Amino acid sequence: MSNASFLLIVVIISVPAIFYMWLRSRKPTTFMSSIDEFRREMSALAHDPHQEIERKRKPQPLRPIVPSHNNHGLADKIRTAQKVRQASVPDEPRPRRRASKR
Repeated sequence: MSNASFLLIVVIISVPAIFYMWLRSRKPTTFMSSIDEFRREMSALAHDPHQEIERKRKPQPLRPIVPSHNNHGLADKIRTAQKVRQASVPDEPRPRRRASKR
């Protein structure tokens, strides 16, 4: 088969598919279609007065992420590190790092 025959097969398949998709996606042009579209937009914007108002739920109480029992885990290590950092002398200046020249 030549290249032209492959091209012809693609054209024969794609033209009806394109026509079907165009028919399916076009806007209706009847008199009632514009009225129906307006009614759909108004109902989407309107609030139904007979609908029950949704009540807000109470927030759930917070539970700690870190377990409260003493198991020497990561939380205890973090607390110990924070206590050590706070107990260190804050008056000592930290040595500055030199910026490397590239």
